[in-house]
Amino acid sequence: MPRHSRPQRHAELFIGRSAALFVHPFAAWRSPSRSDRGVLLISYFAISYVMVLALLHVLSMVVS
Repeated sequence: MPRHSRPQRHAELFIGRSAALFVHPFAAWRSPSRSDRGVLLISYFAISYVMVLALLHVLSMVVS
């Protein structure tokens, strides 16, 4: 199918690229795209932040 007649699937591309960033972080870091590296850093920071908050919440419930 010619490129101009294929339907655009931006959500699928975004999900696939995001999954690839998480599965292969070293390859994503070596990517020439600065936005890929930015997404990688921001997402790992956000995930670790949420995990620490969840751990503190669980610990506060255990201690109480």
